[in-house]
Amino acid sequence: MRLSILLFAAPAVLLLIVLAAFFVSPTLGPAAVPHPDYESLDRTVVGSQATLWWGYAMALALLATLAVSTVIGVRRGGRMGPLGAWLVAGFLGLGLLFTVLVVSYARYAGGVETRLFLGLPPPTAWMLYGVWLFPLLIILVCMFHFDRYFSKDDERAFEALIRKKRSEEESGD
Repeated sequence: MRLSILLFAAPAVLLLIVLAAFFVSPTLGPAAVPHPDYESLDRTVVGSQATLWWGYAMALALLATLAVSTVIGVRRGGRMGPLGAWLVAGFLGLGLLFTVLVVSYARYAGGVETRLFLGLPPPTAWMLYGVWLFPLLIILVCMFHFDRYFSKDDERAFEALIRKKRSEEESGD
């Protein structure tokens, strides 16, 4: 499938999800109730699961939009190259970890999962120990391989375009 089609489709799906969310009742009850052991804390209840899944779908569509945009940016001569492969793997890994986080949260909010993992509730642990690292890895891959995709020749060509545009603007004034 062509990336330009995906670049149109991913935001279109995101828009449809947002529009659908306006017409579907997102909660079946209160989103939070007081925690049974600690008065100052609130706890998510099962009634808010619909909101969770709408948010999950929206986040995946947003992630897909970002992934397609990034992959388009690193293509050279119609090919992704190694950086593109790393980025695709990174975005797929981020989507997978986010999915695990959401499923873990659904189980935790439903009262199925009550144990702690490394001192934190499982959804929080997934976020702190996993999900937030993937964007950092994606940034590091781009940072260390940027010169492979924006060479000195590209920089000179870009500067020539800027000079040409400025000269056209000056001659038009």
